[in-house]
Amino acid sequence: MGDPAPSRTGTEPTRDQSARGGGPAPGRPGVRAEPRGPHATRPHQGPFWCVSIAAAIDGEVVAGVIAAPALGEVYAADLTGVTVNGVPAAPRRRERELDSLVVSTFPRDLDLETVGDNALAASGRLVHAYGAVRTLGSGALGLAMVATGRADATFDLHTNAWDVAAGAFMVRLGGGRYHGCEDGVVDDDPRTSYQRPAYWSTAADVDHPTLRDLVTELAT
Repeated sequence: MGDPAPSRTGTEPTRDQSARGGGPAPGRPGVRAEPRGPHATRPHQGPFWCVSIAAAIDGEVVAGVIAAPALGEVYAADLTGVTVNGVPAAPRRRERELDSLVVSTFPRDLDLETVGDNALAASGRLVHAYGAVRTLGSGALGLAMVATGRADATFDLHTNAWDVAAGAFMVRLGGGRYHGCEDGVVDDDPRTSYQRPAYWSTAADVDHPTLRDLVTELAT
């Protein structure tokens, strides 16, 4: 007999559905797929869009791929490592925030709607603390960049499991950190942290107190 067929979902099941057995059966691989393709890309986003897919067993991600067709890049990961277009890749290490590049989707309209002027103040804190701050428009690509040494940190206040499951796995695989956050409570469990609505993630095992404080304060 072959391997069991994975269950595929275009959207993440709710916690109630999971409790009722709405997800894949225990021990069976489940697929978290980022449902938006190029047809949903906003014109001003340019080439920074992607498809993100992760395979999880009992909630723990074991493989992932982030494909960015407009950039001509495919980031892939399994338990053996991370690659970009088939070439092994790894995160870089910057000890200080002032030497680091942070990429994100922040601040966007949803951030302004939920936290108001605090989002603008937080942007100022980032610019003051970091060597460079860039807005990509794609959380999945931000995580892929952190995992492969192209950026040092990333974060988001409003995300979904299918956006970040693959990228969080890639970052952790290279020795980086991924911290999920909900209502100010931090979740570092690889099986559940990617299901939280907010997060911050850093390359290598380096602490970024500015991101930690910003996310835990605003992710309420």
